[in-house]
Amino acid sequence: MRLKGFLLACLMALTLAAKSQVMWILIFGDKLSNDRIQSGINVSLASVNYTGFDESKNLFTWALGGFTDIQLNEHWSLQPEFVFKSPTGANNLNSYFAFDTPPDSLIKDPGIYIEGTSFSLPVFIKYETKYFGLGLGPQLSLAYSTNLYLSGKTLDDATLKLKNRMGEEIYKFDYGISSTLEFYLNPRKKQSSMRLGLKYYYGFGKVFKDKYTAHNSVFMISLGIPVVSKSQLEKQQKAIEE
Repeated sequence: MRLKGFLLACLMALTLAAKSQVMWILIFGDKLSNDRIQSGINVSLASVNYTGFDESKNLFTWALGGFTDIQLNEHWSLQPEFVFKSPTGANNLNSYFAFDTPPDSLIKDPGIYIEGTSFSLPVFIKYETKYFGLGLGPQLSLAYSTNLYLSGKTLDDATLKLKNRMGEEIYKFDYGISSTLEFYLNPRKKQSSMRLGLKYYYGFGKVFKDKYTAHNSVFMISLGIPVVSKSQLEKQQKAIEE
């Protein structure tokens, strides 16, 4: 299901990027995408976990957001990102959490995991070369959905999945440090190039209020899809004609 969600997110991002070309030009002109500023969409595969849990395992999911790369000079840029689906959570939490109804004893091979979704705002100071950019900066997050799941098989081999909301057990806000390494897939047009990125976030805030000293740990592989402005399209067309 997570793979289907990621593929759907990729399709939505590509469709949105294509449709946004015209809207971007009509509404904003060259204000948000030009020789100095490049905006676009990020779609990512994510591996999330909690530090402090010895037996937990990575939970694989996906993320979706946008970015704006503001060029400061030849080698430095400021890159705020707006991640609308920023995932958190962990897998293999049977030793730490339990479901009362139905009892775990009535389920074969039960698996307990937490999956959360936040709105995140990382801001990177990024050093750039012709081929890649390396950035580091703070990140703020606001959790708007965190659920505890139990999955397994019943005694008659039916698939079972239960969900409990965790609104009161967790802290809504998190803050930490985020890093990024981006490779430009078309170095000749670095500013408007698609980007393949590796990102890591470590949260300084505690996840749970009453138990466990756990912190968010998130690793993502991202594809950045730029939204090209009218002036960029004209320059690209001129270069083709020449």
